[in-house]
Amino acid sequence: MSMGVSFIGFGNMAQAIAKGLLSGGICEPGDVFVYDIASGPAKIAASLGFSICASGLEAAGNAPFVFLCVKPAQALEVCREISGEMDSKVLVSIAAGVQVGQIEAALGQRGSVVRVMPNLPATVGAAASAVCVPKLGDESLWPYSQVNLVFASLGKVFTIVEGQMDAFVSLAGSSPAMVFMLVNSMADAGVALGIPRREAIEMSAAAVFGSAKLVLESGEHPMLLKDMVCSPAGTTIEMVRSLESDRFPSAIIEALVACHDKCKLL
Repeated sequence: MSMGVSFIGFGNMAQAIAKGLLSGGICEPGDVFVYDIASGPAKIAASLGFSICASGLEAAGNAPFVFLCVKPAQALEVCREISGEMDSKVLVSIAAGVQVGQIEAALGQRGSVVRVMPNLPATVGAAASAVCVPKLGDESLWPYSQVNLVFASLGKVFTIVEGQMDAFVSLAGSSPAMVFMLVNSMADAGVALGIPRREAIEMSAAAVFGSAKLVLESGEHPMLLKDMVCSPAGTTIEMVRSLESDRFPSAIIEALVACHDKCKLL
């Protein structure tokens, strides 16, 4: 049975979620309602066959599931504006740093709230998304089970408690930027070694993609897989030695901890 949803805010992440709902057969275009203050996202929504609403309040009134996809600074104001339409409905928030309790208060304790954090690879169906539950085990209960189904259409879903959300933002929400930097730096090395830029980017991205896939599908510890690549006195162990001497592992840890600390300040 098709699920009715509304989006308040229809930027890149909301568009990825909507496309996942369609491709997963969870929604039909006629069951999706969109409000965005900008004309560009509204035009994209219309091109997908979605209904365009004149306000967030109208969008909230049209479907049982409301996806809050605005900037974090706007999230609570929007929740107050739509609170009158949220009785017996589910609000799914992807606003980073905005806690469930804050949203519930802004809604006047109307409806249910589920906090979710997808990441940018959702746009290619390869997301790592976290769904917050009051306690582990609640993921099998409604509405968490339905929200899990939605985000499973975008990639891999992790169930966490809210106290782990800042850590998840660091590990999976923001870290794609670090991976993009890694791919770019690898490509720079390729160019320096005589490989054309476009090919160097593709080679580097393919190596990162395949390595991550191997970690996920083999179940082996990453360091065991690293050892499998390192031959005695070979080229790979020389690369590893250089990275260790430049404090590569520590730099990654410090970057992710800094990201986590910034999340707590939002």
